[in-house]
Amino acid sequence: MIGTHRVRTVAALALAAGAACALAACSSTTDGSPAGGTSTAPTTGSSTPEPTFTSTAAAPTTAITTAAPTTGGPSTPPSEAALRAMVLQQTDLPSGWTATAYQPDPTDAKNKAQFAQCTSHRNTESDKVSEVHSDDYNSGPSQLSSQATSYSSADAIAEDTAAMQSPKATSCYEQLAKTEIPASLPTGMKVDRLTVKISKPAAGDPSNVIAWGDATVVVSQDGKQTTVYTAAAFIVGPLVEAEVDFTNVGSPIPASVRQQLATIVAARVG
Repeated sequence: MIGTHRVRTVAALALAAGAACALAACSSTTDGSPAGGTSTAPTTGSSTPEPTFTSTAAAPTTAITTAAPTTGGPSTPPSEAALRAMVLQQTDLPSGWTATAYQPDPTDAKNKAQFAQCTSHRNTESDKVSEVHSDDYNSGPSQLSSQATSYSSADAIAEDTAAMQSPKATSCYEQLAKTEIPASLPTGMKVDRLTVKISKPAAGDPSNVIAWGDATVVVSQDGKQTTVYTAAAFIVGPLVEAEVDFTNVGSPIPASVRQQLATIVAARVG
């Protein structure tokens, strides 16, 4: 099931951001001032400019018409090598982004099962064939990552699409986050505010982007607050589900960047 694997990563970034904020003696990052490309969380009243982003891989200009696969789609799931070619690549990003290896999250399977149950949809874990993750790409407090998963049947893709588009999706994902993120924080750090929204694709998105997720997490330690913004594009293709994740401290990664990278991955998933 797409849409659940970043819960613990948000917690880790909230922790890292909180540590950076403590080192910088910042009083708050909840005023919406952009984090930019700085190496620490911004201080209150920061005027750090929002980072620019020009990918070395241009987003495709042709229309993408692939939707959730039907019975006329391929009968063989793509290989692991094919999945690896779908996710974000270093060449998709401008210079200045560094890659670190993806670290598996032991709570993934549990989160997927809970999300499926909460949305009243079948857990498709048994249909999964292969899963690959891109590296985590970091620039200052910003992180980009992605994953692609193949399934044995188009029914699994349809089931997961219905779950992500369910009216229950927002509350179910928020319920997961409110359980997992506080449990991942160290003693002395707490979640002051956490909001989640699962929404429909935006105007101009490829047709195989089925939903977007956005979350805002405000954590505090010793009276100092840090805000982590995360977003995810949920993408489907023939026997494939993919996700592109965007996380930043202090302000959201710009919507234009999110759409550009989601479009690149969506074209590969096609």
